[in-house]
Amino acid sequence: MGAHAQSAPAPAPATQAAQGAQGAQSKAPGNKPAPGAKPPAGGKRFGAPAAVTVATVALQDVPVSLQAIGSVVALNQVSLRAEVTARVQRVVVQEGQRVAAGALLFELDDSRVRADLDRLQAQLTRSQATLDDLRRQLARSEELRAKNFIAASATETVAAQVKAQAAQVNADQAAVQSQTLLLTNYRIRAPFAGTVGAVSVSPGALVSTGSSGTALASLVQTHPIAIQFKLPERELGMITRAGLGSPVSAKPPFGPQSNQAIQGQLRFIDNNVDTTSGTITIKAELPNQPQTLWPGQLVPVTLDAGTLRQVAVVNQAALLLGGKQPAVYVVRQGKAQRQPVQVLRSLGEQVALKGLANGDQVVLQGRDNVRPGGDVRVVPTVTPSE
Repeated sequence: MGAHAQSAPAPAPATQAAQGAQGAQSKAPGNKPAPGAKPPAGGKRFGAPAAVTVATVALQDVPVSLQAIGSVVALNQVSLRAEVTARVQRVVVQEGQRVAAGALLFELDDSRVRADLDRLQAQLTRSQATLDDLRRQLARSEELRAKNFIAASATETVAAQVKAQAAQVNADQAAVQSQTLLLTNYRIRAPFAGTVGAVSVSPGALVSTGSSGTALASLVQTHPIAIQFKLPERELGMITRAGLGSPVSAKPPFGPQSNQAIQGQLRFIDNNVDTTSGTITIKAELPNQPQTLWPGQLVPVTLDAGTLRQVAVVNQAALLLGGKQPAVYVVRQGKAQRQPVQVLRSLGEQVALKGLANGDQVVLQGRDNVRPGGDVRVVPTVTPSE
């Protein structure tokens, strides 16, 4: 019985050896778990390719439009005032009337000026008659002097009288011209074509000269017309490259033509940037024949600032903004490479870039798990309907 008791535990070492061999085999490299076997806890496989979605780059021309809210301003606007002190004799124009350049608007009482003009013209006529008589006398005196009938001094005296009277005639002519010019100040005419505003005087009203005097009315040029607006200083490069004459369009906010854009041209770029607002003022000129636009009105305006030639347009989600220069991940041969790019322009949810080639695959989603030079696996883009 004692021998039997000693032989019973003998198989134990062999069993332990077999179990150790099995454990060693399970730890050996290259062995895979049996099909259906569950991976050990925390079984994420480190080094697996990152799943990403990509967009294929297609270089294209991108037109650049700069938009703002502009204020309609008149190219010419003036307050009509009298250059003389006089009473209003007649109001020719009506309020709101469109007039041509040179049209008569107001007549002032010019009776005194006309009386003075008549007197000066009479004086000129008398001076001219005297001059004509002296010239006849000079001609007769020269004939007599040639025959030695009179002394030379007599002829010289008449000649001096002719010169003096000729100077008097010139002076009288200048006086008449000055009075005639003064008379034009009693007729107030339109300096340019436009629309007359409210008339503030009536016949019989006394008006005076100077800026402190009562304005008779205002005149505003409405065709063509201008729109003044401001753009951020970061757009200065695009504005100057586009230059004067670039197409500008505006849409009236109200009226039957509110959906029809009016085409014009850029006419003015300010020579200074407003340091307070960081904007630059520009002005465009537009036709306004039917008076669709009105001075003081606020309208949306668009400036065609040219075209970005052959650039990549991708979603802003692809941009990597960390580091010294913006970049994107480009998938090449199953690996992600960091590609520096130049941001040319923001286009809402998209952005125009320089530095990518036609056909490049840019990582859009999953880039947080991507490392430069790391393996990636491209998966289809999942839409909300899916």
